[in-house]
Amino acid sequence: MTDDSIFSFRSSSSDSTMPIFSHLASAFSSDPATTLTLAKLASAFSPPGFPIDLANVNDVRCLSVDERHLEIEAVVCDHMECSSLLVPVAFPQECSVDEGLEECILRNVNDLNTRGEHLLQEKENVFADEGEAQRAMEALSSLNSEYFTSTAAAGSLPYWWEAPVSAYDVDECNLLQQLLNSNDFRDMMRGLAEHALLHDSEQDLMGKTIRSVHVKAVGPAGLVMEVQLAFDGGFNNEVLDAPIRFDDMCVNEGAGIREKVLTIVSSVSI
Repeated sequence: MTDDSIFSFRSSSSDSTMPIFSHLASAFSSDPATTLTLAKLASAFSPPGFPIDLANVNDVRCLSVDERHLEIEAVVCDHMECSSLLVPVAFPQECSVDEGLEECILRNVNDLNTRGEHLLQEKENVFADEGEAQRAMEALSSLNSEYFTSTAAAGSLPYWWEAPVSAYDVDECNLLQQLLNSNDFRDMMRGLAEHALLHDSEQDLMGKTIRSVHVKAVGPAGLVMEVQLAFDGGFNNEVLDAPIRFDDMCVNEGAGIREKVLTIVSSVSI
């Protein structure tokens, strides 16, 4: 096989078997049930470096078949363009041109279909992971996201900080940040900030009062507040960060981000 024929095989069949092969290739391409099988095989056995998502297969046909393999043409479309890919699929067992050729080819196709089902399941997981990663990247690059603009403004974050990965968690953290910064939660956040500073060995609240609290970032592992302190009779101010780690507050590890946040807020506001 030469480099030019990486996506195709040469048939070694004799001229007498060509009508059988042409008949099978035509039958495979015209039968809706078989074309679905061809689409699955094209996805399951796509060439290295050219992954085919079954959901993106727009059209498929059998270009050729012989005693050793079949060659599938798949038209694959995404949101931008369509392209045609040639997918050669070798038979698990080579057929004899002298005895039971057609039955052997059909048996090989059925065997490939069974193997392809397992491969497709693995590929579906990969495509799902890639899709989730893509959605997360789109969320990360969104300049209008209050979560990411506030996180960028937060400067240095604690060593335990974790950024949300999925698009759902990004939206959840953004919503929670807005909620905690609303007037309804102002007193609760003062209580949470006081709790955080009192349990910070490096902070001394003696003679200081909390003037304002602003939640700078919410994440899967905790949140960070910006606290403005007033001292010396209110003539001097100090601004510092007050991080809260969920693990330090003994919240349920299996809980969602929203449940963890509401749990720690209510626990210091009773």
